[in-house]
Amino acid sequence: VLGGPDYTRLVRRPSDWSARMRPSFRAFSRHPCRTLAELGTGLSGAIATFRFRTPYELDETQAEPVLQLFLESAGITRLRLGHADPSARFPIANEASDTSGHTYVLLAEGMERRALEQKGPRIAEAMCRDFEAVGEVRWESYLLAFALGR
Repeated sequence: VLGGPDYTRLVRRPSDWSARMRPSFRAFSRHPCRTLAELGTGLSGAIATFRFRTPYELDETQAEPVLQLFLESAGITRLRLGHADPSARFPIANEASDTSGHTYVLLAEGMERRALEQKGPRIAEAMCRDFEAVGEVRWESYLLAFALGR
């Protein structure tokens, strides 16, 4: 999808709405990733994203035990760890980013945003301790809105 003609056209020539709303993004960075690890089920009402860098490439056998500990704690229903693809054609950002090492994005899903926010600092701490993340582990939580219909 990211390399397709429709998306290429949108990035190069955004719609009026897209052009107007993009400047409102603060510290925005999009990193297309390949999935490294995925644990749990997708039932959730909130999500937290964590972005961090490591000096070396992580593998699934290294990542899963660390993530499993958080999945077993109350409030987290699913974890997905992605390794950012540095060759992606359209990484979009409005902030300068360090390109050394390997960039990862962790998505933590849960039933309540408050529970994710309470666990956020501990998750960020684990990324530093267990994955040797360098620099700041940036994270934010979001409330998911959805509608079911026929």
